[in-house]
Amino acid sequence: MQTASAPVPGSFHWSERPFLHVREVAELLSISRATVYVLAKNGPLRIVSIGQRRLIDTSTLVRYIDALKSEAAEREALTVLA
Repeated sequence: MQTASAPVPGSFHWSERPFLHVREVAELLSISRATVYVLAKNGPLRIVSIGQRRLIDTSTLVRYIDALKSEAAEREALTVLA
């Protein structure tokens, strides 16, 4: 009989972390790190500097993903109506 493994103490879903590395955001969105920096420069994502590190504010990433989902749903609805 197989039982579900317990969550690792101290591990959080990415959306529960306050900040993510640029590399992590790039992996999550399947885009390049350079594109993450462009998104931060143009507004949807916010970079926070902590010492030498550049991190992405996770709340801005969640809002960006939600906006992408909404846009996709709107396009799909328009396609169905056409």
